[in-house]
Amino acid sequence: MRILVIGFPLPSPQIDNYDFIRAPSFFDYDAVVVEAGSVSKVIEDVLTRSEEHRTFADEPVLNEPSGPFVVGLADHLARRREEAERLLAAGKMLVVFTRPNVPHSHVLGLPGYDRYAWLPAPPAVFYRPPHLMAADGRGVSVVDSAHPLSELVDRFQNWFTYRAFFSERLPAFPENGRVLMRSPGGVAIGIELRVGPGRIVFLPALEDVPSGDPRFELASRLIEAVKRASSGETEADAPAWTADLTLPDLADRETEAREAAEEVRRAQERLAQAQGRASELSGLRRLLWAEGRYVLEPAVRDAFKLLDCAVDLDVDRPATLYADGRMAFFEVQGSRETVGEDVYIRLQRRLEKDMLTTSEPKKGIVVVNGRRRSVPEARVEPYTRALRIACENYRYTLLPAPVLFQMASIALAFPDDAGVKRRLRDALYDSSGEIALDPSLPLPFPPATTAGPPDAPGAVEPA
Repeated sequence: MRILVIGFPLPSPQIDNYDFIRAPSFFDYDAVVVEAGSVSKVIEDVLTRSEEHRTFADEPVLNEPSGPFVVGLADHLARRREEAERLLAAGKMLVVFTRPNVPHSHVLGLPGYDRYAWLPAPPAVFYRPPHLMAADGRGVSVVDSAHPLSELVDRFQNWFTYRAFFSERLPAFPENGRVLMRSPGGVAIGIELRVGPGRIVFLPALEDVPSGDPRFELASRLIEAVKRASSGETEADAPAWTADLTLPDLADRETEAREAAEEVRRAQERLAQAQGRASELSGLRRLLWAEGRYVLEPAVRDAFKLLDCAVDLDVDRPATLYADGRMAFFEVQGSRETVGEDVYIRLQRRLEKDMLTTSEPKKGIVVVNGRRRSVPEARVEPYTRALRIACENYRYTLLPAPVLFQMASIALAFPDDAGVKRRLRDALYDSSGEIALDPSLPLPFPPATTAGPPDAPGAVEPA
């Protein structure tokens, strides 16, 4: 048994690990396992020339016509499609960790190319809406426990998440396809499709790949599952009339199995709901250690929401606060080192542009998470003196992320106290320079403090 894994390396002598461009020909393997997101990554690498990719024969792949010393991207992608067709025609298996389809519209010679254009499909089936649709969620309920790959997903339940689902109005159902797994809400997130004599199994995406011993176990279980699935028909392929035949104790055991499966499904639903509720709060801890638009800023917006501020939680939308008839623009910056003046400059430009457009002044708030890998109370100079002076001069609120964490904690501890939340919001809007919280505010635990620049009020000099 030889398996080609594309997109996430697994340790085993029976597994070859490559990316979508570099891999040998698919049809030389007993099965090919593909992480769909990795296909898009290497295609975009070639299109943008952000990273060099070569074929298995060490020929460079570029988005241009093929020549004596280069392989054209379009030709290489067309070859992958033919290899996948030959693999399935030989009765072998493709396993795809599913993500929604996306276009790759700039492939020279292949207009309209997309993430799944290399993958064959049953007649009248398309790997795009309305057959394959984007989704985001956690929790996998196995509905076809007889399928060998269902056991793999069930074992590594916590590592899987779903990023897409399939319509059950696919023309392939029920003759050439079946549902293997569902989301907590009941949509099909794992299916098997027959394409000629071969099979394509679509599994939920792996959120991450385990390390250490679990990674070795994932590799060995994948090999065993593919062996069983490739060996021929499974119990799920039995003719319908076999269900009318029974054996002593079989009915009781099947009933017991169904009841146990239902208990597992309900437990998984409860787990997903509990994890969702916990993540709503645990994500606030990112205020203390994170940086970046897609990690720190969502936590900042969630914290402002807890203060009863109107704020768009989509980080791709402008960072704007509304509360008590007042509006503010805010910018966020985190760093392992001291946060400099870049965040202030970004905010100033936004405010000046808005002023020229609306002729209405707005409040500015700068959220900083400097020295983010240090314990909050031990952070020396998390932001520069120049940043503090600039915020004081323009009456911007300078808000250290640990202080925002403290404010969110107060709001959570006193959820029904409108007066407490109003005082927190007043501090946001009324402060000039580093925020000054009302010392009479009730604190659920000792306040988080940071040591600002050496000449800042109350700053701690470095030892």
